[in-house]
Amino acid sequence: QASCRLPLRLSASAMARSGCVCACALACAALARGTSVINPFSGKCLDVEGESDADDARIILQGCSDTESQRWKLVEGGALVNFKSGKCLDIQGGSGFTGVWDGTEMILYTCNGGDNQKWVYGEGALKNPSSDKCLDIEGESKEDGTKVIIYGCHGRENQRWGFSAVMAMMAPAYGKCLDIQDGILEDGTDVVIWTCTGAKEQQWMYVNGVIINPKSGKCLDIQDQSTSDGASVILWTCNDGENQRWEDTGGAFLNPYSGKCLDIYGEGTSDGTKVILYGCHGRPNQDWMLFGNVRRAAASSGGGRQEL
Repeated sequence: QASCRLPLRLSASAMARSGCVCACALACAALARGTSVINPFSGKCLDVEGESDADDARIILQGCSDTESQRWKLVEGGALVNFKSGKCLDIQGGSGFTGVWDGTEMILYTCNGGDNQKWVYGEGALKNPSSDKCLDIEGESKEDGTKVIIYGCHGRENQRWGFSAVMAMMAPAYGKCLDIQDGILEDGTDVVIWTCTGAKEQQWMYVNGVIINPKSGKCLDIQDQSTSDGASVILWTCNDGENQRWEDTGGAFLNPYSGKCLDIYGEGTSDGTKVILYGCHGRPNQDWMLFGNVRRAAASSGGGRQEL
């Protein structure tokens, strides 16, 4: 797969061929390939409990790992198909039941074209048109293993979903990738540049304006919610805060809260150079490219070790 800058574009004809049923071309492009379905508020992914392939397996929230049980594809008719099992996201009870109660569990089930297996994506929500209800995280929990349910649409964070493949985030002028310092996956760890290797500390998902590291389940954040030039960019538990919001402006990543950009400190090129917040100026140390193929990013920079 070729490298690309987000937001991705998908033509009307390509959307028709993919069978996408959604209101967002970016989501359609991602779903046509099969990607993770992410709740940005928790930084976690839609998964099948125990990576099971069985009918009636429970659908849960789980830390993103890019395993096949966390990969989904939207197909013609609006079914959301799990890559690992080839089975569909379903509302427990089957197509023959009457009415859908708030709190009904989501399950994996053999695809059958029933109304309980049809989904429309729009405005950040996955909606089942037949029940007029939305995919929801029970109790607004962020914990691994939390049940995913169907519930009346209300637009709060536990009904917000986005779509992204695992990508490398590369500074093309430097041939270096966004990395987590010393591989420490704790809140407050500095984000740095490093020779691209494909390691999981260099893998990111960009979804609904949030940049998530799937290995840690944490988000790219600005330390202490600072808006000052030179503020450290760090790893932090996802909280849907304005300091975790990033807008791709065509190469640069802008934090709208501060009006400043993701920047490599001092235009440094050495491994371990810090990534900071700085006034947008358009020079190469603020230019970033998302590679959909992590191995290709590593090869482009001459990196050796590749963990996928």
